[in-house]
Amino acid sequence: MEWYFILLIVILGVVILYITSCIILYNILLRKPRFNEDNAVMSSDEMKLLKSKIEEAEDYLKDKARSDEYITVDNLKLHGVFYDQHSDRSVIIVHGYCARLYYRLMDVPYYYKKGYNVLLIDLRAHGESEGKDITLGALESKDTIEWAKWLSKRTNNSKIILDGVSMGAATVLNCSGNPDLSNNVVGIVADCSYTSPMDISRHIIKRTFKIPGKLSTQIAKRYAKAFHHYDMSIDSPINNIKKAKIPALIIHGDKDDFVPFSMSQDIYDNYAGPKMRLITKDTGHALSTVKCTKECQQALDEFLTKVIPN
Repeated sequence: MEWYFILLIVILGVVILYITSCIILYNILLRKPRFNEDNAVMSSDEMKLLKSKIEEAEDYLKDKARSDEYITVDNLKLHGVFYDQHSDRSVIIVHGYCARLYYRLMDVPYYYKKGYNVLLIDLRAHGESEGKDITLGALESKDTIEWAKWLSKRTNNSKIILDGVSMGAATVLNCSGNPDLSNNVVGIVADCSYTSPMDISRHIIKRTFKIPGKLSTQIAKRYAKAFHHYDMSIDSPINNIKKAKIPALIIHGDKDDFVPFSMSQDIYDNYAGPKMRLITKDTGHALSTVKCTKECQQALDEFLTKVIPN
């Protein structure tokens, strides 16, 4: 066999191996997660602090009326937990990648004490919600919009805040520019969001697997579009926030290396609606409200007073 045929076979083999690896990586990142606290992007001490704050919240909420609620989107049964105070103001709290609503419980007492109805949701393919695929905020934003419609009916069109962290932040920012979002959604709180599924996939692939992420994400993008019917470059916060009109509070820890802190600047600069920004010092990913609770609540006090005056 001529040498160039051998070379061609080798090159073809490498290309096939790379494409196959990219699809495998895509499925590792974007299939239904099996969350393990030992693999979280926070230290064991930070996880202990988070768990202690969750336990404090559980103790506060133990005698508060709550209900499990369900809606169906794309033939998926989605789960939420609702604390109804029959108020004219509400909040939808959205968790992050590979988590579930339990990990946002620590944020419930803040809103509850202010008289808000509180709805925590399990995103599709997370917690008790059905689904096999994660879309990094693309289709999850569709689910959140449907939850907002459900909450509007349940609370007689109360004023609604969307509060998300990490992938949940990307999800609520995607909602900001969507014309289907209920008119009574009056504010967004986005903690450590990434700019787009493409950007964060490229960053995670390079950070985790030590391989170039650019080609990998292009292949993943085509795979997502062909088999899961969404576009990782179009269905993204950085595009949707350019159409936003409702106010937003953008939060990010300056030591975040999972979702690069620089992304928060791009989000703040491109957000078209009224906006505020809080940078928490010496804080890693999704730890702002955990480690800088008082500072975050002060920023929330200011923001909520502007968007829902007493």
